[in-house]
Amino acid sequence: MIIKKDFDDKNNISKIPKDSPIRQQKLKAWQPIPTLYTVIPFTFFIGIIFIPLGGILLKESINIKELIIDYTDCFNNLICEKKFFLEDDFNGDVYFFYQLGSNIYDVSGCDSYSRENENDPNSKVIYPCGAIANSMFNDKFELVYKYREQPNPLWPSYDITVPWTYKGLLIEGDRVRLFKNPHYASTSSLCEALSNTVRPKKWNVDVCMLDVTNSQNNGVQNFDFIIWMTTAGFNNFRKPYRKLLRTIPQLSSGLPRGEYVLKVTNNYDVLSFNGTKQFVISTTSWIGGKNPFFGIAFLTVAGICIFFGSVLLIIHYKFGHSLEEIGNLDNM
Repeated sequence: MIIKKDFDDKNNISKIPKDSPIRQQKLKAWQPIPTLYTVIPFTFFIGIIFIPLGGILLKESINIKELIIDYTDCFNNLICEKKFFLEDDFNGDVYFFYQLGSNIYDVSGCDSYSRENENDPNSKVIYPCGAIANSMFNDKFELVYKYREQPNPLWPSYDITVPWTYKGLLIEGDRVRLFKNPHYASTSSLCEALSNTVRPKKWNVDVCMLDVTNSQNNGVQNFDFIIWMTTAGFNNFRKPYRKLLRTIPQLSSGLPRGEYVLKVTNNYDVLSFNGTKQFVISTTSWIGGKNPFFGIAFLTVAGICIFFGSVLLIIHYKFGHSLEEIGNLDNM
């Protein structure tokens, strides 16, 4: 016969955590006691380490070439041309970005911009929904290189449309995992699968027709749409647009020095909220794009550490006690 008390005791014992330092919270602890003999070397050590690191980061950022073309003054619904001269060769991989300024969008779910008629629950659903999707950036760009066989500016030139691609600018796993188009039969199409939906109110094209040249780049798996839906942390931001495709002999090494024309199909309105728009051409390095902040930050921290280390050293030299004096005080 099993006594209930014994049964309860066995259950209580089984619930007791194992007798280990982690489970019993008996891990050994160590609390460092800062002294001048540890703080001063540590501050100088941080300063000495951060100076070369900051110098390397700043030098790499300076070596990255970048050109920003502002086209805020272009009128909407028109093709705007911006002529510019590239002063230096942009060798290697060249990336193109669009840059927006001011308060473009805020985080929004589908509570707003979810139906064609918000007051009619039977109206068609907006797809994709939300304020961010509704405000998608839709300017189009074309870059033309005025190629001359001779460097003489009087030599006749002919136009070369700069080839570019969006491949390699997006993690494919994110595209497949986070953005999925609705399933449809092989005999059907994406537009037919979305026939019971309507496009966002500010769009001028259906989501199934975002890329007429590539059927795999449509719907919510469209590259430009995914990039736009990846919200930025600041009001002023830039997003990747394309990467140079070095497939023709004249551009095999990158963008050469010379004359260019940027053709913009200007669809995105920024004047209503006093925003700005720029097109950015940039090279990259192992630190990414051009950003002197980290190099300056490292050098600033190094300077502060060396300054305070020097101050502490002077204070210790003038007013401190030597180890021998401290030992004599302990023996008194």
